[in-house]
Amino acid sequence: MEQAKIDRINILAKKQREQGLTEAEKTEQAALRKEYIESFKKSLVGQLENITIVEPDGTRHKLPKKQNERFFAFKVEPYLRSIVWGGERLKKYGFLHDGNIAESWVVSSIENCESTVGDAPLSQTLKSLSKGFTGGLDRFPLLIKIIDAAQNLSVQVHPDDAEAKALENGVGKTEMWYILDAEKDAYIYYGFEKETSKQDFEQAIKDGTVCSLLHKQPVKAGECYYIPSKTVHAIGKGILIAEIQQPSDITYRVFDYNRPGPDGKPRQLHIEKAVRVSALAPAHNLCKNDRVLADTPYFTVIRHKIDGKTRFEPSGKLCALLCVEGEVTFENITLSTYTAAIVGANAPDFEISGKGTVLECYKK
Repeated sequence: MEQAKIDRINILAKKQREQGLTEAEKTEQAALRKEYIESFKKSLVGQLENITIVEPDGTRHKLPKKQNERFFAFKVEPYLRSIVWGGERLKKYGFLHDGNIAESWVVSSIENCESTVGDAPLSQTLKSLSKGFTGGLDRFPLLIKIIDAAQNLSVQVHPDDAEAKALENGVGKTEMWYILDAEKDAYIYYGFEKETSKQDFEQAIKDGTVCSLLHKQPVKAGECYYIPSKTVHAIGKGILIAEIQQPSDITYRVFDYNRPGPDGKPRQLHIEKAVRVSALAPAHNLCKNDRVLADTPYFTVIRHKIDGKTRFEPSGKLCALLCVEGEVTFENITLSTYTAAIVGANAPDFEISGKGTVLECYKK
């Protein structure tokens, strides 16, 4: 449903509470509510069972239970972003955007940057579902992106939870990178080459020589890197990655290669905050090139290689299934490359078929 109609539902609800509605407005309200419910139902991929829809104005509707049918998953549509360093690779997979596609926020509950279920934001969809499905969450606890770096990303750092709270009243950002594709000689910057003082770090930022202090790590497809908060890092050009992270967009830019932004001016650096939060030491990769790629307090990521039919045993947590290669199908949901579905915490074992690689992502 269009945002203008959702806004109209709220306006009518407020008027109904304060002064009542005319007959014409009552008819309009009923029609809008019916349209909202129908659009929500159509947006859910799978069968409906014991679901309560919550309208924007708080009105609740229980959908009837359908015997011998079940609902435990739905597909999401990404939020796409153009950034100065972005590329065109994602357009080959059917993603459409006027500019480049630097980032596909495949699963996001970040305000104003949400992935969607039909016309509804993901967070609104989750609020409308049972606690059994959501595990008691009203937002998805991770942010999952596909990043296409046609050019070098800025050298940057993210604060931990305590620093993010103190500086931005937000949450920190620990992340991991799963390398999907990489050109020959592609590399990332990953922590410092050796322990460095704050004074030397700050001076190197001002001199534009900070990259000389960082560890330059060659990468190739299939590798995985754990980027804890406070780690100074950058994605190099020619790399396509899946990024699984805490649900935060707090970034302190350290160096941006002196290139102009969309307005023709250099993009802002955040030197003081970056120096404050950075760990001035080499990084240590906790990711494993195994079935369980990462198992941390912030996220767990499990790689499933599908070839034919596979029995999938859910974790019991609200999770995302991200297809990073090929195409797979389960419960009438088809995931092509770089698309995702949300699977409920109450999901039973189910069968996945096809040929591809899927990342199962959840927070314990």
